[in-house]
Amino acid sequence: MNNNFAMVSGVIEDDLVFSHECHETNFYETKLAVSRLSGVKDYVPIIISENLCYALEKGTFVEVFGQVRTHNRMGEDGRSHLDVYVFAKSVNVYVDEDNVNHSNDNFIELEGYVVKEPIYRQTPSGKSITDILIAVNRGYKNSDYIPCIVWGIVAENASQFIKVGDEIVLKGRFQSRVYWKKNIEDPENGEFKVAYEISCSELSEEMEAVFSETSGTESI
Repeated sequence: MNNNFAMVSGVIEDDLVFSHECHETNFYETKLAVSRLSGVKDYVPIIISENLCYALEKGTFVEVFGQVRTHNRMGEDGRSHLDVYVFAKSVNVYVDEDNVNHSNDNFIELEGYVVKEPIYRQTPSGKSITDILIAVNRGYKNSDYIPCIVWGIVAENASQFIKVGDEIVLKGRFQSRVYWKKNIEDPENGEFKVAYEISCSELSEEMEAVFSETSGTESI
């Protein structure tokens, strides 16, 4: 299926740890530190099979090709949490990072259906954002529910014109974002959390009129 493509390249941030077993194959997880043009780093969760783990260790620079996947996990608080990650299909290992073309270290392309009414909001600095949740079919009657965000005038228009059931094609990057979550029972306290989502830079031709005024997505 060509509706879900991910390519991220960066430095392995953590040691690989066991994630799960499926069809007698072990899978491991780690994070990839992927640099933006601004110098800020996104920390992208990666799930990788034991068959691709050769020569992979903390500090190695790699190029990962795969798909964006999601999984609902029950947290210690008894609530369901959505894990978003890149499932590796192939991996290139580089001994010398200087030999790598860094023109596009973080590229995501998805085709899916909007499954939740878009939510428009503004950051504390006044920037407009619209949250979009899309379902991307995976096969075997499974789907990944992937959170995406768009910015600026694009976000304002998207909140008005995109609706549940629309099929969209989007391009962007995998983004990690730190935010402060208040404690419901004690609003004066809370903790820092990390959100993972796709920051969109381009949508399908059907929405071209809405998204033609975008001026970039390097923010947060």
